[in-house]
Amino acid sequence: MPTHALAHTLNLAPLEAPSTGDVAARAFTCFDQGMRPDEVVTHLTLPADTVEYLWRTWARLRGLVPLSFEVARVLREALYCSHPLATGADLVAAVQRYGDRPIQLCTGCKDGCPEYCTACPAREANRALRKSRRR
Repeated sequence: MPTHALAHTLNLAPLEAPSTGDVAARAFTCFDQGMRPDEVVTHLTLPADTVEYLWRTWARLRGLVPLSFEVARVLREALYCSHPLATGADLVAAVQRYGDRPIQLCTGCKDGCPEYCTACPAREANRALRKSRRR
C-alpha cells in the first residue's frame, strides 16, 4: 500500500519531503553551530555534494573563506603561528603578529631577512662551483 494511501487510511498527514529551503536552513544552522560538512552529511542524511555546495554558499554569504586543514597548516607554518586558524579574524591576527615581529637579519650577508635571503644561497652556490673547478 503506498505511503499516501496508508496515511489517508489512518487519518495522518502524508509525509512530505522537506523543501530545499528547509534543507538549507537546517544545514546552515549546523554550520553555525560549528559542525563540519562531513558531520552535517551524517547528521541530516544528505548527499555529500549537496552539503559541500551548501557549506560553500554558507561561507560565501557570511564573507568567510573556507580553508582545508592542509591549507590552514601551511599558513600557520608560513606565519610561524602556533595558534589554530579557525576564522578569518584568526588569520588576520596571525598576519599582524607576523608583521609586528622583530626583524632579524641574515647571519650571512647581514642584509636581508633570513627566511627570504636570496643573496647568500647564490653566493654559496658560486663558491662551491669555483671550488669544484679548481679540483
